[in-house]
Amino acid sequence: MADIQNRVLMIGKTSLAVGLALGCMLVASDGAAQQLHRANTEITDTKASATYTGGALDVTVSVLRWADTTTNALVKLTWDSGEISQTVSVKGSGGTANKPVTKVTLTDPTGLPSGCSPKAYRVSITIDGEEYNNNTRNVEVTPTCTFASSIVDLWNLSNDTDQVVVEQKDKVYLTNAVLETAPSCVAGPKIKARIVNHSKISTPSLLAQARSGESVRAQTAAAFPLAAGSYKEIVLTPVGPHDVTAKLDLAIVDWTHVLGSHIENHGLTVTTTRNCTLATTFAVLRTIAH
Repeated sequence: MADIQNRVLMIGKTSLAVGLALGCMLVASDGAAQQLHRANTEITDTKASATYTGGALDVTVSVLRWADTTTNALVKLTWDSGEISQTVSVKGSGGTANKPVTKVTLTDPTGLPSGCSPKAYRVSITIDGEEYNNNTRNVEVTPTCTFASSIVDLWNLSNDTDQVVVEQKDKVYLTNAVLETAPSCVAGPKIKARIVNHSKISTPSLLAQARSGESVRAQTAAAFPLAAGSYKEIVLTPVGPHDVTAKLDLAIVDWTHVLGSHIENHGLTVTTTRNCTLATTFAVLRTIAH
């Protein structure tokens, strides 16, 4: 009987030692869980606005507190070119079984620069001066957009036709532009236009382009000559897949530089608006049982 009791005692001590060792291993290896438990607060969801037409973008962050007490948390939204943060009072449960969710809306003033590709964000919280890195979430906002485009010609909008005639005198310019195919996420626009040479100079090599800054989105297939006092019907065809921008400027390029100041790029543009639905992907980097 004494022998059996000794064996039972040895087994109990061994089990206790193993349990303590495992507990120490878990504490040592799971600093993330420790950090989250210290915070007693977790980012549970992040959603961008459901629809978007441009400009600033609202992103709503949901924060859950497991503890009974209310605390102040600094919620921060970060993207590649900036960040914005706000201190919010995160409600505690007050001893009830239902854990209240506190929501805070942060506004990215830069919005979505692209209607064709996603934008990545990082969301984090800081409590009592400690940023809980293991409570950080990665968020991706993906737009699905439809686009509406039109040609805008400032000369056509002018009420001073005499001034338009003065600006056209002795100039080479584009007119009568028609949008045949609107720009999209897979191709630039296709545009028909007329190029007029009211100057007394013939040129051997012209191009017409639709540009966003220095990026060419459409242009004539090849350079062409244009005699003094003549005009030519031209077609600008898409150049490669590009993002869709709000405005493309139509411009004449004189490769041989013979026209000098006789080129008049007067404000002929393709303007585009977008109407998007947004899908938000919320990556939970760390979850623990409560």
